[in-house]
Amino acid sequence: MSFKDFNMDMTEYNQQIKELEDNKPKETKKKEYKEPVDGDYECALMDLEIGTTKAGDKLMLKGSFKILDGEFKNQRLWINKILTGTKNPAWAVKSAVDFLNTLGSAQVVEFNGDFDDLETQINIVYADVKNCTFLVHQQTNGNFKNYYVNDVWDN
Repeated sequence: MSFKDFNMDMTEYNQQIKELEDNKPKETKKKEYKEPVDGDYECALMDLEIGTTKAGDKLMLKGSFKILDGEFKNQRLWINKILTGTKNPAWAVKSAVDFLNTLGSAQVVEFNGDFDDLETQINIVYADVKNCTFLVHQQTNGNFKNYYVNDVWDN
């Protein structure tokens, strides 16, 4: 097959390229992103679920809080608690259950060894508290951010 019929006039090509470059929008300064610092934030719970890690080899509690006011308004605090495949999975699950029980739900979360049951309990907790406002404390420990719910208001 020949592409002869598709060849371009280089003068016209160069002129079109120059026009594109001349009309290129000026670079806009990107908004600088600052991560929320350790402290207390009024937040809304945006989601909460059991899922897998990106690799798909471990279960984790996933969710996020949206900061409602202040310097970091509309930014997220991400909940990522690995449940399986850790050095001490019993401690990992207990830590997640303890966290879930601070959200102010009428559902008291208990782990009985069945992650399907735990997922059902998490869905009940989320449905119960998704319209609440939370006072969340962020505390950094090394490379990890820990979140503690210090208060809950029903909206």
